[in-house]
Formats: sequence, C-alpha cells, structure tokens
Amino acid sequence: MVKKSINLGFLLMFLLCFALSSFAFAKTESSAELKPFYISVGFGYSKINYAENLADLYENHIGGIGYNVGFYIPVKPNIAIGITGNGAFDSYSGTDFWGTTTLTYNHVLFALSSMSFLSKEIGSGPFIKADIGIARVEASLSSDSIFENANLKANSGWGVGLLLGGGLAFPFVGPGKALLNVDFSLRKVDGENYKIIAFSIGYLY
Repeated sequence: MVKKSINLGFLLMFLLCFALSSFAFAKTESSAELKPFYISVGFGYSKINYAENLADLYENHIGGIGYNVGFYIPVKPNIAIGITGNGAFDSYSGTDFWGTTTLTYNHVLFALSSMSFLSKEIGSGPFIKADIGIARVEASLSSDSIFENANLKANSGWGVGLLLGGGLAFPFVGPGKALLNVDFSLRKVDGENYKIIAFSIGYLY
C-alpha cells in the first residue's frame, strides 16, 4: 500500500510539473538579470527505507520529515552549481508494561550539487538536480521505565551519498521562485544502505 502511494505521489508531482510548465516557460524569453548567487530552502515529506521494518517493532511513528538548504552560483544562464545540506528525520516509539522507548534517526547529506533548468534561465520551468557528497546517521535511544531513565546517542561514521531529482520552478510571492521537487537518494553508511524518497516545496532566491 505504501509503495502504491509513493508511485501515485511521483505521478501526481510530475503531472503537476508539466501542467505548470507552460506558465513558467512563458517567462523564459525575457532577459532576466543573472544573480551572483542563489539560495534555496525546502521542506516536505521523506520516505526512509531501513534494513528492518521498524513499524513492526514500534507502535508509534512520527517522522518522514525532510528538509534542505542550498547555496548556488550560476555557471550558465540556466545552470547553477553549489553546496547543499539535506536531511530526513524519523522517530519511533513504543510503550509496554515497563515503560516507553523512543528511537529517533536524523539522516544528513552534505553534497556538491548542480541544478540544470530546461528553460533559458535559472528559476524558470522544469529542472533536474544531482548531488554527490558525504552522509551519516545521527541516532538516539531513550527509555523511560520503572527501573531507570536512559538516553543514549550515537553518530555513525561518514559514508557516501548520491541524490538525483527534479521538479519545477515558477513565480511566487516576492522576488524569488517557488520550487516543487522530487528526490531519490541512496546513502551508504557503515555498511548499511539507506534509500530515501523525498517530496518537498521550497523557495529559490
């Protein structure tokens, strides 16, 4: 059921991108001034795949929270390169006779990034994105039981991460542009593979 929802989400996002692209392309013929740099921020939903199904071990799940920020410098009128920080947060908890246990994960990726717009200028119409960099997982486990209260934190070593995605940029309130974005990232950390699918709404300034 979850897999079907993800596939449907992909389909709806790309249909929305192409439906709005005609409006975005209408502005590509203007000679917009190229900025010295661009800043992007985004927030949305992330689906994180683990080696074991944590939903079978914990009854409550709060998470699937994705976030990103990027700093870009234009190298062509429709291409920008830069650095990004990308994250996804998950929290699982369960209660039994002895107390409550909570497990949280924060997946982070710091990467070199490129954004290529299919139109003639940055911030207008459909775009594709590619990131490559270093990744790690920050984890914490807290236990509140009748015997003791414990809070353990651990960070993985640094691994590698690759992100591929795309979306649509179109005019919005203010001088910047709104971003609709879909990403897939694969991260290998401490011998474990993590796959993350993210849908986000952002702003490019």
